Amino acid sequence: MTDRARRTRLLFVCSANLNRSRTAEDLFQEHPRYEARSCGVLPEAVRVCSGDLIRWADIIICMEDWHRQFLATSFPEMAGKRVLVLNIPDQYFRGDPHLVLRLRHELARVLDDFT
Repeated sequence: MTDRARRTRLLFVCSANLNRSRTAEDLFQEHPRYEARSCGVLPEAVRVCSGDLIRWADIIICMEDWHRQFLATSFPEMAGKRVLVLNIPDQYFRGDPHLVLRLRHELARVLDDFT
């Protein structure tokens, strides 16, 4: 696969990688343009954010601004990365239909060709 054909890599970040970021990752299964992974900033997260994940990502999408701030102060790999904040509070369960609708709305606003 050439660079031209490579899908854009999205890294979704929330607190514990249980609900919000994993639901967002789920939305991109089989997406032709985007590849997604997710992580959390807390030490007890299902998948804890790492420098390798930051380097892997083309775009980092945080659920809350404090996630962005934490990453910026914890990972020098953040320099030069495109970072977006969706401002979605931690009040949903994974797959919650309201969370899915909110994610779809916010992502359609910030990503090209997201449907």
